[in-house]
Amino acid sequence: MERAHRPIHPWSLRHTPEGSRQTPETPDRPCSTQRSAAQAYALSRAMSNDAPALPAVVVPPVPAKTFLNNTTINPRPKLVLVGDSITELGSHSNGWVAALAIRYNRRMDVINRGANGYTSKWGRLALPLILEEILGPKDYSLACNSDVSHPNTLHLGNESCSQEKSTAVSSDDYADFNFVIGYGANDSCIANGTRSKYHVSLEDYALNYKHMIEMITNWNEKSVAVALMTPPPCDTEVLIESRNNEVTKLYAETCMNLAREANVPVVNLWSGLQHPSAANRAEASSLRWRSDHLSDGLHLTPMGNYRVFELVVEMLERPRGESGLGLSVMELPRSLPDHSKIDPDYPHISFSDP
Repeated sequence: MERAHRPIHPWSLRHTPEGSRQTPETPDRPCSTQRSAAQAYALSRAMSNDAPALPAVVVPPVPAKTFLNNTTINPRPKLVLVGDSITELGSHSNGWVAALAIRYNRRMDVINRGANGYTSKWGRLALPLILEEILGPKDYSLACNSDVSHPNTLHLGNESCSQEKSTAVSSDDYADFNFVIGYGANDSCIANGTRSKYHVSLEDYALNYKHMIEMITNWNEKSVAVALMTPPPCDTEVLIESRNNEVTKLYAETCMNLAREANVPVVNLWSGLQHPSAANRAEASSLRWRSDHLSDGLHLTPMGNYRVFELVVEMLERPRGESGLGLSVMELPRSLPDHSKIDPDYPHISFSDP
């Protein structure tokens, strides 16, 4: 008899915009002169009767034999998400990070280290603290020439590493620790706008990403993999004083180019979110994506979160070496033995190495 997973946690059908739940003081929120426009925009979405219903987050059906027997007592892989409010708010109700945790439950730990208002510059400075927490102490024998003094100090210099890291990994299919870096929503604030404090030049944005990739891959001997995520699009009409979607496009393109140069996977949110939801793709308006996916011109609606979830899963599921991280939910073993396989008289056998 085949046993399939049931939907684990259906997304709420209520289409409540993220913007209505956030405080105006949040660093990467629209400035005070724009809040009225953003709030009106969010209110119109909340009152709309044509908001698309959200699909359920499910784990694909797995054959009973595989489901029961593909288990492990080894540590499960980790997915570490580093970024700005697009990442941080993904752990909220209806968020894309919460959906990943549901999908990969008991197969992979999903760790959110997003920080609202952050740019790649500040993310680069915070990354050593995150790596110390998750990967443990830094091995300075693996340090790049650009980062040899202290985990909290980065010195620009030779881009190449002085020593190559060991390629030992626990699995040919996926790494133990998988990092997805997603900045740019704040870096791309226009230089002469009301949010110029957060502006980071394209050159520095690329350099910050390069340093973060190097820092992760050369932190210590732990098995790691890195992927990038572009900034999402923004609604220029709503955020005209601080952001412009054509400017954001340049940051997304820079991120894509860097991913190709570094040979790491990338999730293109800027392009992927600029399509109406599946329920509204037949409509003539090409701008429907703004109301479907953005709650205030920048942050995500529940449907926008679901679209990000889809895009990230597509990347995670692709094999390593083929623009993915090899984290197929149907192939990852479940952590700990299935209860039906534990011998009540000799339970310790199930929890020891074969």
